[in-house]
Amino acid sequence: MPTGYTAELYDGKPITFRGFVLRCARALGACIELRDESLSSEIPEFQVTDYHLNAIKETEAKISQIEVMTLQSCMEAAQADAVAAETSAKESLLRQVATYKRYAAMLSRVNQWRPPSPEHEGLKKFMRDQIEDSIKHDCYFVSNGYPEEPKFATPKSGEAWRADMLGELYRSLLYHTKQHEEEVQRTAERNLWVSRLKASLEGESPCE
Repeated sequence: MPTGYTAELYDGKPITFRGFVLRCARALGACIELRDESLSSEIPEFQVTDYHLNAIKETEAKISQIEVMTLQSCMEAAQADAVAAETSAKESLLRQVATYKRYAAMLSRVNQWRPPSPEHEGLKKFMRDQIEDSIKHDCYFVSNGYPEEPKFATPKSGEAWRADMLGELYRSLLYHTKQHEEEVQRTAERNLWVSRLKASLEGESPCE
């Protein structure tokens, strides 16, 4: 049975060696992202995305904004972040309590279920394991029973908030700068690989 790469050969359709090679090239590293596209389409020149460049611009804008903030504004921002974090934690706790109750109700039904044969015991264990694992991952506040009120950190000082925010932003700036440089290099290498491949296949005639 032919593959998608050999179908034309199987059907007796004319295909050049160049065409066959470029079809198969889609399954390899430089062109792997094209593997789900039409095999008859030409391999394009790869382009560098603007994802990391946009992230760099956004990060630089945030850094500039924070650097000119007054100490009072930093303190107010720190307090707002603390309130938002506390609100988010409380909402998360409520969601976990509701989720835990649903899991616990179903787990009780599973534990009470009497499998119709010894061959069904594995199914019961599997269902119980699924629910218990879900409780561990989805209900970390309440996995041991009833919830405990989460403890909240006190708001940071204005100086600490500014230092932490700038530290995080500068780390992000370094990360996206490095990622962009690596993407530029990878894209150039991929295009070179494809151009060399195409150059080696010039003048090929169809295989009968």
